[in-house]
Amino acid sequence: MTITTPFGEVPLRNFVKDTVSTGPVTIKHEDTDRIITITGGVTNRDLKSVADDIQRILDEIEKPADFKIELSGSFEQMQSTFRDFGYVIMLAFALVYMIMVGQFESFREPFIIMFTIPLAI
Repeated sequence: MTITTPFGEVPLRNFVKDTVSTGPVTIKHEDTDRIITITGGVTNRDLKSVADDIQRILDEIEKPADFKIELSGSFEQMQSTFRDFGYVIMLAFALVYMIMVGQFESFREPFIIMFTIPLAI
């Protein structure tokens, strides 16, 4: 195989060195960073405890400064769901408070009610 250059046709073997070795079948990239995906299944344990154990082991491993390890998949979805749930709860409290302010025509009384009744239960 030849490559056309300003100096004419040049054989490809002049540009490359041919070696046989083993390596990954594909190299995946995300934002120009190489990534390796390791998958696994969880049985007989909850996902959070498995993720905590994996993270503890990964934290003990010495790695270069530009090297990072992230847990994703079901664990990442679970974390995102809990974070979104927290936002929804805060929004619900704010909405209930605003409705109570309108009903009681006071900012103080709904605040007192919202924080004393749950403690009384």
